[in-house]
Parts: sequence; C-alpha cells; structure tokens
Amino acid sequence: MTTGATALSPQDEPAIIKIFISKSKGFKKYWVNYTPDGYVLTMLLPISISLVDAATVRSHELQAQQIRGMLESYGIPMAMVLIRSSEGVLFSAG
Repeated sequence: MTTGATALSPQDEPAIIKIFISKSKGFKKYWVNYTPDGYVLTMLLPISISLVDAATVRSHELQAQQIRGMLESYGIPMAMVLIRSSEGVLFSAG
C-alpha cells in the first residue's frame, strides 16, 4: 500500500473499477486505495513469481499500462496500478 493511502470500502470505489474487475479474468482479488495523487489499484494474480518468465513480465507490464490508461480515460485519477502475486509486486504502472 502506498504511504498515505486510505483503504476504501467497496461502496466507495469508483463504479468503473468494479465493472472492470468483474469482467477481468485471472485476478483472484483486488484492492482500491486512495491517495492525494489518485487511486491505487492492486490486483492479485494466481501465479507464483517462480513461474514468471520474460514474456510474462512484458505481457503484464503492458496490461498494467492499458488498465491505467483505460481507467484514466473514464476520468478516474490513477496514482498507480499494481499487479502482484502472493509473494509481492510483479508489475506496476505508476
């Protein structure tokens, strides 16, 4: 979680984030926090860091950037998009 971030309850999340996550495949969980710089969206993938190769890294880096761009196109101020495994952050767009 970003320093100074405030965890949001589900009813306080922007609706477009809920819609996006409900249509996304492969994310086990997600969290939305708010900072003075915008929202921080963290998504949990069901993969281990040990299974990540260079192609997977590039694919998820692009995915994080696309997610951020899509949410910003709806007027959602994004501070960061994080894609992580249970062991830690794998990819970010911030």
